Parts: sequence; structure tokens; C-alpha cells
Amino acid sequence: MGEIAVKARAVGQWQQDDIVDAFCECCIAINSLQRICFPQTPQRVLSAAVEGIIPINHVSQDYLEMTSQLRFERLSKTRGKVTRLSDGNEIEFDDGVKFTQHDGREVHMAMGPVIARKIKAAQFPIFGSPGNEIWYGGRMSHDDAVVSSVWDAVETKTPERRTDTQHTQWQFGSQDKRTNLVLLSVPFDYPEQAKLQESQFETDQNGDYKWTTMNEDESVDIHWGQEAPDDERSWDQVTVAKRRNQINEPDSLLAAVGVSRADVQNPNIEIDKRDVMIPLDDLTGFYDKVTEAPRERFEANRASGPVGIH
Repeated sequence: MGEIAVKARAVGQWQQDDIVDAFCECCIAINSLQRICFPQTPQRVLSAAVEGIIPINHVSQDYLEMTSQLRFERLSKTRGKVTRLSDGNEIEFDDGVKFTQHDGREVHMAMGPVIARKIKAAQFPIFGSPGNEIWYGGRMSHDDAVVSSVWDAVETKTPERRTDTQHTQWQFGSQDKRTNLVLLSVPFDYPEQAKLQESQFETDQNGDYKWTTMNEDESVDIHWGQEAPDDERSWDQVTVAKRRNQINEPDSLLAAVGVSRADVQNPNIEIDKRDVMIPLDDLTGFYDKVTEAPRERFEANRASGPVGIH
């Protein structure tokens, strides 16, 4: 199932009944896995970590081994290796010397400084032992099969179970439930999740977006088009509302899940109605403020997912 948070009260650019957040099943699972595998900053996963290095075979390494594109290893002081995890293809390289990596680009790596920076930053996990470090990079994959494999590793090495409620539901906080109506929705995927959380941008009669940029003299240039101008300046789309999508026929929905508008708008009451499936017909219960019509199910590549999650 999917989960959504609906704005309880209008405030600023937020309108009542806006879709504030949407979470698909895979997104919920990934969030739980990251909390389990990386409960604190990566270098502090184990109190026994030596010099900021995590011992091999920790569950956090399983996570990165299954989701990352590349694995890097220091074989010796002067020799390293990078492995493309999708097919096991290996490239060995000399420290500080140019080599051709898997994508055909020529690069060089000074392993010592790279490892030292990662350990100092305490944001990127390093595994192994001093002088034989392992780390991961490249694009990341979080499709259903990968998520299932990571859960297999987690359930083998920890008492956590994928069927526990804390891992099958998004962990909304108390404040979230006082400012939003939390609901259980029909299933949706990553592309649909992104669509539901789109902002509403200013457009002209042709459907082109308004883009603005500030000059050094503080004057503002305006451009209308589907894309920002291809120049060195930084262009921003003009937002007219925080979200493009709302709940369609909200009064009927509130009645269906058994909650009053007064309770939803009361900031002292937490509203979590994930025990009831909202009566939406294949996502057409979401109202598109731009087209002024219920949104049809999105045309999307169902195999796609997020990349670059660390």
C-alpha cells in the first residue's frame, strides 16, 4: 500500500487538503533499512570500529554491497581495485596513476587522502582494516528485488523483521499527525510518488513555466519556457503553491475514514487513519489543480527508482 499526508489547514503557500507527502511501499522499506543499517553516522555503527573503519560483514556493508554500483578496495599502499557490482568486472589501478574506469573515462585516485577525507567526514562508511579499506560509490539501485535481498541480510544478522509495523509504515512524528491527516492509500510507485509531491509552478496560456534569475544589479530577468535558459546563470521556477495535487472530494473522504473536519483542523489532535483504506479509484481521487480535474494514473516506468541515496 501507499501512504499520504494531507494538509489539515491552509498556511502560507500550503492549501487545505494539499498532498504534503507521499510514500510508496519501496520507499518505506528503504527508509527502515537505512535506519537499521546506519543507526548513527556510518563510522559510529560499531563502538569497536577501529580508526573510523567498520569491520567487514557488518549489515551496513551488506546494504551497500547490494545497492551500490561500484566497490573500491585498497590492495596495498600503492595498488587498488574497483569492481562493477552488476557483473563483477574488476579493474586494478596504481595509486595516483591515471586509469580507465568502467564508463570509459580516465581518472586517477590517491587512495590515502580519499580514505582520510571519508573517515574525517564521518558520512561515508569505510570497511575492512587500516591499509585494506573497502568503500562504495556510483549510482545506487533500490528496486524491489534489491530491497528484498537487503531484508534477507538484515533478518539474518539482526532481530529486525520486515513484517514489523515499524517497518511497514512510515514513521510520522507527533507534529506530523497534528498538522496533517495521515492516510493509507492505494499502491503507487516512485514516479507516481514524485508526481503527487510536485509543486505548482506559474505558467502562461501556452503551458510554459515562468523562470527568473537575479542579476548583479539586483534586477530580475524573466524567461518563459519548459526548460531554463542554457546559460551560466542560476534560474528558478516561480512557485504559486506548495503542491499541485490535492485530495479530490475531501468531505466524502473524511466521512469514509470516519473523521470530522473539526478534528482534522484541531492542532491538539493527532490524526492517523492508516487502519482504513481510503476510497480512491486507482489514484483518480487526487485532484490536479493545474488541469482542474482528477488525476489519471500516471504513465511511468515502473522499473525506475531513486538513485543517489546514501
